[in-house]
Amino acid sequence: GTLALVGVQTTAPTIGTVYFLRIFDCANPNEPVALGEVRLPASAFYIDVEGTHAYLSLLASGFSIVDVSDPLAPQIRSTTDTPGNARKFTIANEVMFLADVSGGMRVYSVTNASAPSLVSVFTNTAFAYDVAVIDSTAYVANEFRRHVVEVDISDLTAPKLVIDHAQLDRPKSMTLRDGHLYSAIGTSGVQIFRLGEPAAESINISVRSMAATLVIQTVKGGGEPFTENELTRLRLLGSSNLVTWDEMNIS
Repeated sequence: GTLALVGVQTTAPTIGTVYFLRIFDCANPNEPVALGEVRLPASAFYIDVEGTHAYLSLLASGFSIVDVSDPLAPQIRSTTDTPGNARKFTIANEVMFLADVSGGMRVYSVTNASAPSLVSVFTNTAFAYDVAVIDSTAYVANEFRRHVVEVDISDLTAPKLVIDHAQLDRPKSMTLRDGHLYSAIGTSGVQIFRLGEPAAESINISVRSMAATLVIQTVKGGGEPFTENELTRLRLLGSSNLVTWDEMNIS
């Protein structure tokens, strides 16, 4: 709705660094109003909301589930440790697919928010950073092998490797839309490929480089370098065919 959930790190005079999940009402975007907060066991690396629960990955401290049904008084329902470093995840049908770096893709049932249960682990990755899910297939961003790993999850208790899709650089974040997977690949931009095609043909449609926190390029169209004031900006791009791109705005 109009609520924003923000992971906050601050310093307290006597106890040092502390971490919070804070909720803001942004119904009037010019004047956000602070509502409730809850102290977290560690820094929130990634946040997603499903229904009345917020899910937070906490890096070396695993993940927490927070009840946000009352935005004035959010409450932690559970915190689950993981063997690696909990990064990004996807929630689908009360199942969490978590990228846990050295711990691989870990599948949890979160039907009971107070006691998530481990369903299975897929470890055919070297540095799992993100997971995207569609139907009975998961895609894992495997950063240091420079692959997007396609996984059959038709049986949640026994995920199976389908194929590794080679990336031009280290995939750090992914999203699925309209039969395409968009992968932010480290310093090389965004790589896009079609889903559901034979492996030999599921090569990227295009690669578009943009200047952003983890998506950086040194040149733009025609080899012209970015000017100083164009770096670290959010870039809005448009395409009718996912092959050629036009820059629409720099904000």
